[in-house]
Amino acid sequence: MLRPIFWRAVVPVVALMGGFVGGCVILPWGLVTPLFVVWPLALGFGTLLAALGASWIDTLLAPGLTRSRLPWVVLAAEVTAAALAVAFSSVPMLVPLIFLLAFGAVVIASATSWAEWCFRGPGERVGRDVGFTLVLATAVLTLSVLSLNGSGVRPVRGVSVGVAAVVLGVILARRRFPGPGDRIGKDDATTLVLAGLPAPLFFGAYYLASLFDLTSG
Repeated sequence: MLRPIFWRAVVPVVALMGGFVGGCVILPWGLVTPLFVVWPLALGFGTLLAALGASWIDTLLAPGLTRSRLPWVVLAAEVTAAALAVAFSSVPMLVPLIFLLAFGAVVIASATSWAEWCFRGPGERVGRDVGFTLVLATAVLTLSVLSLNGSGVRPVRGVSVGVAAVVLGVILARRRFPGPGDRIGKDDATTLVLAGLPAPLFFGAYYLASLFDLTSG
């Protein structure tokens, strides 16, 4: 009785925390980069953390060996983030950015939770290989966070690890989980790919912005 209640309660909380923390990592770049560049990156990264965290918590806690369909959840959440980025970039900033980010995190958490409960499929037990890859994906995301907020991790290191994670995730998706029943393994490999994307995408976007003289604010 308590597990379904806990499952329903914890998914939105994880999504909210992921969306807010991920956005806070990127938002300070708005001091040196226009907000129409920063908002898509901040909301996109926060949404990725929200969707990945909530999806795996949902899959691990859901009763009856069901799972969230990770690609659909990420897609629904990122579409919501894109709409918010357009709105935040096109309207006058009448309130502090942190309040807008908090509002965006609530909207993203709501969209992510809705997608979690709408897009579901049959699940399986999580094996050691899946658990190991999840730990690796978490380490990659942690390094991305440190490189994006400048906490002593050089951008080239974050980008290199991110690219390596994407390549490894693609290899795992194609070779380690060929059977139709290995759904959790496919989602696991997809998670590793998504975990590797933020640093290369962010610094690639920042480099392009610098080419067009957009990093001066």
